Amino acid sequence: MGNDVPSLRTGRLAIFFHNITSRQLPAAASTRRSETEMRAYSAAMFLLLTVATAEAGIIFQETGGSLGNGTAITSSNTSFTYVRSGTGGSIFAVNPGSFTGTSFDLGGSPGTSLTGVGWSSGFGNPLLNTVSFQLTSSNLTAGDLFFGIGSGDTFTQNSTFTTSHLSYAFQSDNGVLQRRTSSTWSDVGLSLTNSTAYEFRILSNRSGIAQSYTGGLLANNAIDLYVNETLIGDDLAFTSTSVAADAFRIYQVNGGARFELDNISLSNTLDVAAVPEPSSIVAISAAGLCALLHRKRRKHQTTA
Repeated sequence: MGNDVPSLRTGRLAIFFHNITSRQLPAAASTRRSETEMRAYSAAMFLLLTVATAEAGIIFQETGGSLGNGTAITSSNTSFTYVRSGTGGSIFAVNPGSFTGTSFDLGGSPGTSLTGVGWSSGFGNPLLNTVSFQLTSSNLTAGDLFFGIGSGDTFTQNSTFTTSHLSYAFQSDNGVLQRRTSSTWSDVGLSLTNSTAYEFRILSNRSGIAQSYTGGLLANNAIDLYVNETLIGDDLAFTSTSVAADAFRIYQVNGGARFELDNISLSNTLDVAAVPEPSSIVAISAAGLCALLHRKRRKHQTTA
């Protein structure tokens, strides 16, 4: 898979740290063990809690993992439950990509035969939700890219969207960013430019009350849209507040445009800052743990 299930990763870390902190040393070394291993144990627990905290709320994440350059994207080698290459279209891995590690190159469908990816397993219709992804394209004006959340055939079949199936949706229409209202597409006031890196973060609230988050307040039944950490749409209306948020889909149609996507993430919290990839957290924290153990070992060798 392109990305492990977060809870499984955290579980493996817990087992690993239990093993390294429960080793038995000879009785003669009990005093040294007490100080050294208590420090190691504290560092290990800090690492475990850091990873668990970073992953709290994440219900889907796909980063491409270590897929090789040019690998065709499928539902078997990624976490997506839906992958389709329409007539003239294709989806493949780019490694190294324009963002972090592997990314996904998607597009090429000249008509309405969509090329896209999606997920519909375990979404759970959260009342609070943040969707984030990174995007770039060198030919934005050569086609459309759709992103939507909702329920129904739009998210299970190979057809393009039906408005009555949407909780909310956005699209790049030849580079012009738009949102879907209950009946039409409406500009949000931003035109994308070719070969520019974008990070989209879409915060939604159907909790029944206004919700605060770091740097903002989101009204009930409203959406905040951030692009590159700038608030582009404040308290935007849902397409429909009565449609369950059970799945998402991203697809390209209507031209030869190709889009590079990366770090697609969904959570059941309101997040305005990117959550570090677990592998990055582990690398940084584990380095600190190793340095601590190495320092204590050298100190023991000097005083022995």
